Amino acid sequence: MISTIFLATSVTKKLDHNNAEMTTIGYTDVREELRITPAKVERILYKQEVAVCPECRKDGDGTLVKATTPTALFPHSPASASIVAYVMYHKTFVGTPYYRQESGMFQLGVKLPRETMANWCIQGAGNRTCALNKKLR
Repeated sequence: MISTIFLATSVTKKLDHNNAEMTTIGYTDVREELRITPAKVERILYKQEVAVCPECRKDGDGTLVKATTPTALFPHSPASASIVAYVMYHKTFVGTPYYRQESGMFQLGVKLPRETMANWCIQGAGNRTCALNKKLR
């Protein structure tokens, strides 16, 4: 829940008859509102820092150190867990076919073929479910 607090201005917090500054004793709830934020797609570029020791480099040793990065959900794929969950949810629970999801993604500014979405669902359900089944047994 997001709370928005409206503060009284400094002009309204002063009394006219003695010019005294009023102090806040609390807040009252005025109303509660529901908002829907439409889907938005963000491209996230992961960068990996690469470092080298300048003193070692002078000696001819060019050893590089690379920062660790989180592993991808599927190798060589731009898929994140959130977009795969979004596609799976709309396919299975809402019943939206892939061709409609493809046009919806295009309206959001992403060219995402329906074959790719289908592969993500197959891989996501297959790989993750197999691992879960192994752990349950």
